[in-house]
Amino acid sequence: MNKKKINFVLAIGIILTAFFVTIAIVSVFYTPCDPYDMSFKEKFLEPSGKHLMGTDNFGRDIFSRVMVAVKNSLVISGSAILISFIIGTFVGSITGYYGGIIDEILMRINDALASIPSILTAMVFVALMDKSQKTLIIALIVAFIPSFARVSRSQVIALKNRDFVKSAKLSGASNFRIIFKHILPNGKSALVTGLSVGFNNAILAEASLSFLGLGIQPPDPSIGSLLSEAQMYVATAPYYVVFPAIVMVLMVVGVVMIGEGYGKN
Repeated sequence: MNKKKINFVLAIGIILTAFFVTIAIVSVFYTPCDPYDMSFKEKFLEPSGKHLMGTDNFGRDIFSRVMVAVKNSLVISGSAILISFIIGTFVGSITGYYGGIIDEILMRINDALASIPSILTAMVFVALMDKSQKTLIIALIVAFIPSFARVSRSQVIALKNRDFVKSAKLSGASNFRIIFKHILPNGKSALVTGLSVGFNNAILAEASLSFLGLGIQPPDPSIGSLLSEAQMYVATAPYYVVFPAIVMVLMVVGVVMIGEGYGKN
């Protein structure tokens, strides 16, 4: 019975995430309305058949802008997390396996970066450079490498003295093959969970930076920038806030459920 519950959590997470990935892909080719087209005659229209989520203060279709915002969020967060996962896992695995002075130096640098909240690291990085999507991705990569390095290092240290590793050494396998063919696959549950947590945090970090005006710049939409624009109209047009907020919550919940379900499966 417990296993069915875990699979149910994983399935719901996959369905939610796949739903938003589908929206992101569809938005590249189609949106119900032009997400950038302004019409002052259609300002603050309530949700209807023509505008499923209503219109904003510039008369733009909120549903179309949310579709593009989901795409921007997933592309930025996904790219940053994938690259930081690869770099962080490689660094953490190498330092955890070999140990010694290299491990001490790299992990002290890693600890220094990890002591600063990832959102603050990204904010400083973006503030010092131009406000572009490329800069935002780089900022998130730098911010999340330490967390992946710590997870992979702890897994390698915990597994490197196991019998299956000793057998691989006796068979003549190279150190890199032992690390990436034998050790890391046996620690995949922790790595996948860490990846889902990192992806979740990256989505929130991107939204936070955009909310503060340091992320995606107008007129391009982001969930964070949509919420920032809508905060002044909570009383007069609550749907302007509610729909983007629901989308953000469901995106995060989907990713979290994948990590939770997979980690306990």
